Amino acid sequence: MISALLTAAGFEVRGSRFNCRCEGGSRLTGSLSDERDVAYCHRCHARFTARALARGQGVTLPPARIKRTRIVRQQFNAWLKTKRAELCDRERRLARRAEWAKAALASFPDMEPAWEALAAWYHARQTLETFWESVQDNVGRYWLYRAWRRFA
Repeated sequence: MISALLTAAGFEVRGSRFNCRCEGGSRLTGSLSDERDVAYCHRCHARFTARALARGQGVTLPPARIKRTRIVRQQFNAWLKTKRAELCDRERRLARRAEWAKAALASFPDMEPAWEALAAWYHARQTLETFWESVQDNVGRYWLYRAWRRFA
């Protein structure tokens, strides 16, 4: 890509070398690095990047790369969205079972499955409340992120 941009800018390119416009008698003083999209003149120490050459020619290049942090942030946000949905569904099911258990215990105080449903609701409540509080502020999200990174 850098060789095509140099040619379009008026430089003479041969293989991985190019003629710079600087003063001097020797030819092909510049070298190209296609994997890094950089050209460098060893005589005048000028450095040309693909982005700078494209900008000078009025060409817009696509973004160089997506930063790794953005990808990690997107993965964490996707995990958080999934976890919210799971815990919301779990909380709703446990709360509904607890209400049914209360109604059943009013008529049958010795009903063991009803007591187990109530115990499950009250044991899960603290965990669920902690999660919902953590999601709402930056410090809590930081700790969720650290926990997610440990297991991701």
